[in-house]
This record gives sequence, C-alpha cells and structure tokens, in this order.
Amino acid sequence: MFKTPIMRAKSLVILCFLLVNTLHAQSPSDTINYRQFFLDVDQLIGQGNLDSALALTQRALQQYEAKPTGEQDIYAGLFQAAGVIYHYYGMYPEAKEKYDQALQIRKNYLGLYHVDMITSYLNLGGLASEFSKFEAALDLLDTAQLIIDRQTEPIPSLQANIFNNQGNTYAGMGQFRLAEDYYSRSLVIKDTLPGLLPNTRANAYVNLGTIFEEYGDFGKARDYYLIAKDILEKAYGTHIDLIQVHQNLGNVWFFQEQYHLAMTEFRKAEKIIRENFPEHPFMGQIYSNIANVQAERTELDTALYYDLQALDIWQRTFGDQPTIYSIITRIGLGNHLRLKKDWEASLRVYGEALHALQTMEGASIYTLANCYNHMGRVYSEQGDLPAALAHFTQAANTLSYDTLDLTLPIPWQASQDLEDALVNLGIAYNQRYRLTKDSNDLKKSGEFLTDAMIVKNGLRVNFADLTSKINLVQRNDLWSEWAVDTYQKLYLLTNDRHYLEAAFQFAEVGKSTLLFEAVRHKKEIQFEGVPDSLLQSEYDLKARLNYFYEKLIYSGSDESLSEDRARWNQEIFNLKRSYEELKADFANFHPGYFDLMYNLETVSLKQLQQSLPRDQAMIEYQVGDSTIFVFLVTTDEVRLIPIKYDFPLESWIEQVRKHITGTMPYNMDNFREPAHLLYQKLIRPLADELPERLVIVPDKKLGYIPFEALLTAMPKDNYVERWPFLINDHEISYNYSLTLLDAMKTIVHQDPSRQILAMAPFSGKDTVYLQLPNQSADTGQVIHKFLPLLYSKEEIDMFESEPQNQTVYGKAATKKKFMQEAPKCRILHLATHAEANSVQGENSFLVFAYTDQPDEQMLLHVRDLYGLQLNADLVVLSACETGIGELRQGEGIISLARAFSYAGAKSLITSLWKIDDQHTQQLMAGFYAYLNAGVSKDSSLRRAKLDYLKTHSGREAFPANWSGFVAIGDTSSIK
Repeated sequence: MFKTPIMRAKSLVILCFLLVNTLHAQSPSDTINYRQFFLDVDQLIGQGNLDSALALTQRALQQYEAKPTGEQDIYAGLFQAAGVIYHYYGMYPEAKEKYDQALQIRKNYLGLYHVDMITSYLNLGGLASEFSKFEAALDLLDTAQLIIDRQTEPIPSLQANIFNNQGNTYAGMGQFRLAEDYYSRSLVIKDTLPGLLPNTRANAYVNLGTIFEEYGDFGKARDYYLIAKDILEKAYGTHIDLIQVHQNLGNVWFFQEQYHLAMTEFRKAEKIIRENFPEHPFMGQIYSNIANVQAERTELDTALYYDLQALDIWQRTFGDQPTIYSIITRIGLGNHLRLKKDWEASLRVYGEALHALQTMEGASIYTLANCYNHMGRVYSEQGDLPAALAHFTQAANTLSYDTLDLTLPIPWQASQDLEDALVNLGIAYNQRYRLTKDSNDLKKSGEFLTDAMIVKNGLRVNFADLTSKINLVQRNDLWSEWAVDTYQKLYLLTNDRHYLEAAFQFAEVGKSTLLFEAVRHKKEIQFEGVPDSLLQSEYDLKARLNYFYEKLIYSGSDESLSEDRARWNQEIFNLKRSYEELKADFANFHPGYFDLMYNLETVSLKQLQQSLPRDQAMIEYQVGDSTIFVFLVTTDEVRLIPIKYDFPLESWIEQVRKHITGTMPYNMDNFREPAHLLYQKLIRPLADELPERLVIVPDKKLGYIPFEALLTAMPKDNYVERWPFLINDHEISYNYSLTLLDAMKTIVHQDPSRQILAMAPFSGKDTVYLQLPNQSADTGQVIHKFLPLLYSKEEIDMFESEPQNQTVYGKAATKKKFMQEAPKCRILHLATHAEANSVQGENSFLVFAYTDQPDEQMLLHVRDLYGLQLNADLVVLSACETGIGELRQGEGIISLARAFSYAGAKSLITSLWKIDDQHTQQLMAGFYAYLNAGVSKDSSLRRAKLDYLKTHSGREAFPANWSGFVAIGDTSSIK
C-alpha cells in the first residue's frame, strides 16, 4: 500500500517576546503603530486570515520605507512577517527572499547573537526542511538553539518552536524516535504557556499524531488529530491548519482501508484550499492522496489524472529541486502505472524517483527501500527474476538487513519496509525454484519468509491498538500461502518433519491472530501486577535500541562514520544484554506478561497430537490462489495434502448458501450438486483416514458453510431425511485456528455467581421498527422491522426451574441488563434478533428490548464486545447470522460469535443464516437435554440435529432448518 507524505505543523515566528516589549510605545495616529502591528499580524495569521495579514504587512513596509525611523529591528521584523505569510501561502521562493532580507538586516545592525536572530534561523530552518534540505535545516536550527542558550533569560515560546521544527526535520528524514522526542518537549512547554493561540496548541497535537501514524498506531494518531480538529473548529470555525488535520485523518482512514471516510476527509481539505488558498501547494498532497484512494477503488485512469496534477503543482512550487513530496508522488504514479501493467512507464517513473532520492540531501532510507521494492515487483511481474531479486536485495541491504539482529526491537518504519523486502525475496526464490528445480532456491525462500515472520512478530509486540494490528495481519495473509507452499515442497523433497512444522506455523499465523492474542490476554490478565518501573525500563530499552538501529541504518557504508558505527554497535550490544536480562526477569517473576508479550509461537503439531483423543481429528484448510492446503492431524500422524485449486470453489459455496438460506419452498435440486461437489473436493481426499469426531478450521469463504450438510453422494430422490449428509458419519465442531482452540481449552474462569443467563427480548407480541444505517451502502438510513419471536419464550422457559438461573423476557431484556449480568454467568443464552454486516464486521449487532433511550441503546455491536470480560464457558447465540459477517484478510470472518470469543467465551453455538424460531426452539431443547446429561457440546448439538432429522421429513428436513447452528471452541462437556 502506497504511503503519502504526512503534513506536519510548522512553527513560524514573526518576532520574539523581547522585541515586542522593547518597541516604542506610540506612533502618530495616522500611521501604523508598529508594536500593535506585530500583535495584529500574529493574530490574523493565527486566525488563518492571510490576505488581511499580507495587506497590513505591505502597508507597514511602505510606511517604514517612506519614513524610516532608523529602528532596524522593526524593519527586519516587517520582512520577517512578510516571509511568514508567504510561507503559509506556500509561496516558498518569496518566503525565502523575505527571510533572507530580515536575516541580513539583523546581522548588519543587531549582531550575530541578538535574540531576534533566533526567529530568522528558526523560520529559515523550517523552510529548508520543506525543500527536503534536512542537513541545512538542522544546521540553521542548531544555530537558533546556540543563540537561545546564550540568552540571560529563558524564552520558552521560542524554545518550543525550535523543538517543533527539529521534530519536523527528523520526521522528514524518517528518524521518528528523535522526532517524537522533540515534539514531546515542544508540547510540554506549550502546555505551560499562558495566552497561547489555539492553532499553536492544535499543531502540537497534530505533530505527535503524525509520529504515531508513522509507528502504525493509527488509533492513537486519530485521537491526536481529533483533539486538534476540536481545538481549531471551536476557536475559528474554518482555519488553514484544518487542511492538515483533514489530510492526516484521511491518511489514517486510508491505511485502515476505510476509503469512503478517507476520501471525505481529503475532499474537506480540498474545499478549504479552493475557497481560501487556491494556489497553495498543499493541494499537491491532497491530489496525491486522492489518487491513491481512486487506485484502491480500481479507478486507475482517475488516479493517474490526480498524480499528474500533483506533480504539476510540485514542479511549479519547487522547480527541478527534488523534494520528498515529488518523490513520493512519483512512486505513487509508478504504482498506478504498474497496476495498469504499463511496466515500461512504471519503471521510468520509479527510476526518476530513485535518481532524486540518490541525489537529495538527507533522503529517507525508508523511501529509498520502498522504491527498490516497487521496482522489484515490476521486474517480477515481467518475469525478469534476476532483476527482481537484485532490487529486492538492494531494498533489504538499504535497511542493513545483513547486520540487524531481528530479534531485537527495530524502528517501526524499518520493520515494515524490511518485511516487504524479505517477503518479496522469499516469493521470488520460490518462483525461481519452479524454473530451476534447485532445492537451494526453496531453502532461501524459506529463510527469507521466516525472517519476515520474525520481523512481523516484532511489529505485533509494538502495535498498541486493534485497528493497527488488523492492518498488520492483513499484510501477512497476502504471503502466508507462499510460505506454506515453500515448506510443503521442502517437506516432500526431504521428508523432514521440521519443514512440515514450519508449513503449519505459517498456516496458523494467517488465521485469527488478533483473536488468539485476545483470548491469551484473558488468560494472563494477572500481568497487571507488573511494576511500573519494569514496564518503563522495557519502554526505555526499546526506544534506545530503536534510536541506535536508526543511526546504523542511516550511516550506511559511509567510511567517515566508521568510528561512530563501532560506538553504536557497542551501545546496541550493551542494550541487548540489558534487554535479555529484563525479559528473563519477566519470564521468572511475571510469566503471564512474558507469554503475552514475547511468546508469539503458535501451538506445535506435537502438542496438538498429544491433546487429541483417538476418536478425533483436526482438519485445517489454507486456501491459496492455486492450491488449497489441508493439514490433517490425528494422534498417529500429520499429513499435508495439497488440493489443486482448479474448480469454482466460491461459486459452489455461493450456490449452497443461496439455496440453503432461502425460504420455503426450498430449491433442493440446485442445492445437492454443489453440496456433493464440495464434499468431493474438500473431504473425500481425506475420508478414508478420518475418525468419527472432527474439528475443522475453515479458511476464507469456507467459514460460511456447515460441513455437516455436505453430501457424501448424490441423492436420487427428494426424501431429504434419508440424504447422505456428512453429519451421519461425523461429529463436527469448528474453530478459527488450532492455536486458538488450544488456548480456549486452557482458559480457567472464576466460579460464577449464576449458572445461566437466558434472555428473550422479543418473546412478546410487539413488532419493533428501528431506523438504522443502511448496511449495504456508505450512507443513508433504512427501516428495520423486528417481528416477535413467539417461540423464544418457550425456548428459554426450560431454564426457569433452576434457582441459579436467570431468565429475562420482553421489555426487561435490555442491553443494559445484559451488560450488567453477563460477566457473572457460566452460560449465556440469547434468543433474539441479530443482523450480520458483510461490509464492516464491527457493525454486526444483536437486538435487545426497546427502551425510551435512543435506538442505538437496543443494539449490541461487535465492537461493544471487545471490551467485555466474560466468565462464560458457553455462549449460545440463538439468533440469525451470528456466525457470519465481514470476511477480513488474515483474520477471518468478523462476526458476533467471534466477538464473544474475544470477550472470553470458551465455546459458542452460533448461526450461519436466518433460521425459523420454531425449528430453533426444537433444536435448542434437544441440545440442552443432552448437555444436561453430561454429553459434550459438539455431540449434544449433533444428536439434536439427528433427532430433528428422524422426526421431520421432506422439505421440513432440508438443511436450512437444522444445519445452520454450529459449535465453536472448547466443546467438552459442562462441568
């Protein structure tokens, strides 16, 4: 995914506090009062009223030059003010001219260490950073710092601005830890300054947000941007600095793949510019970002149009001077040309970006590595593997891959780009093996992909928020198939179980990684007892390691820095030793925290075999582009079975779902063929080795179908109750991954105060109408009609006889009641309405009783469950579509059932489509009858389904009525 440059708030200063207080107090009434002038211009700029500020400044300059007062500090201040205004306008040559004039006057008349010199160097440093002249910028800012250090009194406002612009410069160079340090120092000072303009305070939050965005912590970045947005809108309504806030919010939404929201923010920024600053170069960034959104929407011609518009703006603004803005726009243009398969043009544009990077002062190493990676992809798509390997290797070496210790914390941006390079190398060597049949190519492929996984695990440890981790696991899902393929081939060549284990590990890490972390967190919640001092030491060590690794990466092979590199390596060696000692302390004294943060291994095949009863097998699917890999685990053996993916899997799944989820009369003829074909492809190759009980881990769209409804042979008649469903041969439960199943089995809940909480909000006769967002569109509302579920009362009546149970009916079954009581209960049973959202899984919801509160109070969304701490061994979601939702790469189906697992449920009974409540009541009665007799959950559900088939015939026995409920998780009996 292409990353655009992030806009950062500048600190520009017209004059310093001392100057204002030493100006002559009065001027004739018909002339400008210069003291008041500086205050007025500062205020106008703070309000974003640049036209009035410039008009006032030009009038003041004309007055001074017509009647010079001889006060050169005032004369220099007028040029300084003009420079700041032009700087905000984006008229950089004009800004530099005015800054230079102010500086020259001050040098000639005030002296090299006069306090007013600080503002000149400060603003010239900020301008140099805009032109990507980072070393020059740092020199100018160091000079400003030298002067401020020589003053007899501290000047906190100027010190804060120096720190801010130093942060901007280091951020432009990709040295984000340093940038964060300087931004934080600036914010600490600004928070203590009285009378600080609102836009100045807002800008401090914007800049810290950009750093967390660079770290991949999009949730925290968004929080900072929203604080800044709130400050600016309350103070000014519309303001020039809102451009960057909308721009950066758009970036956050873009990287979270919320393209509609991203485009909304970019268009808001565009509107502010068009209405107030139509020639401002900020429009180049907006056009570049819009191009990226259009490309993600596959509107490539529109994307190319905006790319070229952005480049035109950069050319008019900077001329032939290479800047990070024009370089990244060129990389984006190259990406979009590559997507159109215009490889020649793409390579030409990448080449221009690469040349600019190699000649630009202080160019970002990360952008350079990114450019090499993109060029390598073009060569790979052209089939030129030698050129592709050369460029991918260059990308890795640019990031010092040959010298980095991948087990230690690495700067976030370096980790992301290095992971890309290693993945590309792994895939390229796999492709080369297909031509050479040289097993060494496969071994190299495996080595690079394994190193990529080590880097990715480091990123997982450092990511703080859920949305950032979602993006990470989606990246992994795109290449885990290649790793499984590589290690599967090595296993077949060598029969070395090590390679089989590696293939399984890669299959596992592509499944429900975040859910596994959440479940493990529920197990290790006691880590909260870790002393703050140890956590702070951990943070400090990681930050220091990041700092010195960044130094090493940027030093490259510069011989003049050889002594520095030796010193930095020694620092890393010492820090590594301290870091390992700290981890050992965590392992010995805080094992829960250690497992949560550092034990990222998936369950091993040996562990799975040891935990399996002899009558059960585990089947895990990995659906790739050309192969479906099937792992079959029994107590005696592990097999990896490749199935050639040369059949319309998704079409068959859609046909099964279409005809199994419809209403009567069911189209039985159109169901049976795809149901049998799916069995033939997915189960028949394993059938002879399968015991009766199965745990299935589906992949991608396989999670939308119940395997027990597949047909082992083609039925010859319409006596549905006699059809050869797979349920007749096998007892089936499911999970999101085998590692997760292992974790769910070992969760130990506290003794609950209640056994069962059963709720039936629609057990009465009232129909409820709600106006809710349209689930199938970006905007708009739709009326939802929730009918009574009359059999739901009978469904939960069976729990009333036990005093430790709690049954809640009708209007009493509110969301508030559920949130209060659910954590206290061993079993949760919800007989209600639900709706899945296949576009945004977090918006799937359960419906509770209507209250006089707003509509949203009735709905329990997936996102509401993430923060809940459940104590439940079993959750039964006797509602429609609770097991389906958005299919998300790398994490699976984002459903209500999955969210209850996230909240701590050990097992679930959930639904894959809308099921009639009368049939549901019958199935649930049978399920609980067996469960109360001590039968396991999966066996109880199977027996209830088989009983249903024995007592129903014809269309009543069709799978739509009984196969929609499935068991997930630890299906052992209730103790």
